[in-house]
Amino acid sequence: MQRHISIVAAMLLLLFALVITATAGASAQSSSPNPTGANSPAPTVTPTPEPTNTLTPIMDSCENGIVVPDPDVNTELVSDCEALLISRDKLSGGTYLNWNAQTHIADWTGIFVEGLPLQVTGLSLNRYGLKGEIPPEISELDGLRYLQLIYNQLSGEIPPEIGGLGKLWYLQLHGNQLIGEIPSEIGNLGNLLHLYLDGNQLTGEIPSEIGNLKQLKTLYLSENKLTGEIPPQIGQLVNLWQLHLYGNQLTGEIPSEIGNLVELKNVQLFDNRLTGEIPSEIGNLVELKNVQFSENQLSGKIPPEIGKLIELEQLDLSGNQLTNGIPSETGNLNKLWYLDLSDNRLTGEIPSEIGNLGELEILHLDINLLTGGIPPEIGKLADLWELYLEANRLNGKIPPEIGDLSNLEQLYLSSNQLTGEIPSEIGNLGKLEILYLDINLLTGEIPPEIGNLSNLEKLYLGDNDLTGRVPEHLGNLTNLEILDLGDNRLTGEIPVELGRLESLKFYSIANNEFEGCVPDMLKLPPHEAIIVAQDGSITVGEVPGYYIDGLRFCSDHP
Repeated sequence: MQRHISIVAAMLLLLFALVITATAGASAQSSSPNPTGANSPAPTVTPTPEPTNTLTPIMDSCENGIVVPDPDVNTELVSDCEALLISRDKLSGGTYLNWNAQTHIADWTGIFVEGLPLQVTGLSLNRYGLKGEIPPEISELDGLRYLQLIYNQLSGEIPPEIGGLGKLWYLQLHGNQLIGEIPSEIGNLGNLLHLYLDGNQLTGEIPSEIGNLKQLKTLYLSENKLTGEIPPQIGQLVNLWQLHLYGNQLTGEIPSEIGNLVELKNVQLFDNRLTGEIPSEIGNLVELKNVQFSENQLSGKIPPEIGKLIELEQLDLSGNQLTNGIPSETGNLNKLWYLDLSDNRLTGEIPSEIGNLGELEILHLDINLLTGGIPPEIGKLADLWELYLEANRLNGKIPPEIGDLSNLEQLYLSSNQLTGEIPSEIGNLGKLEILYLDINLLTGEIPPEIGNLSNLEKLYLGDNDLTGRVPEHLGNLTNLEILDLGDNRLTGEIPVELGRLESLKFYSIANNEFEGCVPDMLKLPPHEAIIVAQDGSITVGEVPGYYIDGLRFCSDHP
């Protein structure tokens, strides 16, 4: 009896095993995709499938319940998912993105999901190494508020379909390799607050439709290859804070309509080909903190209305063709810390009102046609650390008040017609590193107080009419690298104390009336330097460490 039960049990176990095996085989067959249809027989040989193809069409779609929760409810998010999956490969250009139907869309790299109903509101892939193009399907993300693809290697054109993103607040595509024109459809983005297209290779003109962006606060189109004029419609952007158009090839005049941008705080138009005068309407922009119009071809006078910009901190009009004088109204800009009017054709005297600019740190008025003396009021600029007045036609004496500039690090007064003696007060400038007084008509002796300038690295006194002996105190300048005393009428022996100048790389004492020989410790070796030839070519080569012209070192005397 027991043996009979054992046989029956064994048979039941065998039958159960066969059922389990058949069920498992059927299950395995149903889980594999069958491209020939559900009722077709399985092929004789099945190749090993790729991992990405192991899902049924439902499981590989945005309605599988994995990538989008409750797809029947979140239909907008399903549509966003589909648009992104279509866009993925074109946008990435081979860079891996984890956008797939087996990952919840909120976990996709760079994707932000918000709202009720749920939608994709942000696409942010900054510095991600993307090498593709901006796919037009991105325009189907109709809930998008942030599109940020900053500092990648994206190429191709900005698709005009981008104008369909009507809810967009931020469009940031800067730092890529985008080409072509800015699509006029961008003017449809009526809710846009910030537009960054700078640092690409965009061409063509700035579309006039950009004036439709009435909510815009930031407009950065700089460092492209844009041509044509600045459209007057830009004056319709009455909420604009930042306007950067620099580093393009823009021509024509600065439109007077710019005076309508009463909220503007920063305008940078430098390094273009702009012509004409600076519009007087700029005086309306009383919120301005930064004006940079340098490296253009602007002409005419500096409008006195600029004195109304009492919030201004930086003013750079250098590298233009501006004429007439520096308006005295500039003295009203008492928050100004940076003023650069260099490399123009300005005439007249430096206004004494410049002494009112108590916050000024940098003052560049070099390479103009300025005349008259250096106003003593310049000594009131206690925070000044750069003073460039060289290459003008300034005359008269160097005011002793210049010694009050206790923070001064760089003083350039060369290539003028300054007369009189070098004031001893210059020895008070304890932070001074660079002193250019060469190519003037200075007379008298070199003040020994210059030896107090322990931080001095460059001292140019050449090509004047200085007399007397070289003060031994110059030997205290242990940080000095360049010393130019050439082309004067200096007399006496060259002090041996100059041998203490352990940082010295080059000096010139030629064309003076020295006696005796040059101390041997001043026999400096050649050193490498940048050499600019007369034809403008630049090379790096060895230059001698000194220029003594006819003088001999003591060891060379017979």
